[in-house]
Amino acid sequence: MSGVRGARIGGVAAAAMAIGLMSTGAAHADTFVPLPDGQKAGPGAVVSRTGESALISPSLAAN
Repeated sequence: MSGVRGARIGGVAAAAMAIGLMSTGAAHADTFVPLPDGQKAGPGAVVSRTGESALISPSLAAN
């Protein structure tokens, strides 16, 4: 009985590992987002930003 149970657990573990290996490409799906230009004026100073962008990367944690 324990041999059948061990084989079943081994088969489930192998299937889970195969699914995990097929999904490793998703970690490289970075998203590039251009940000709008802006300007903020204060007493005696002006701060402006142009050409900024953000790179959004998914978590690489193997949870």
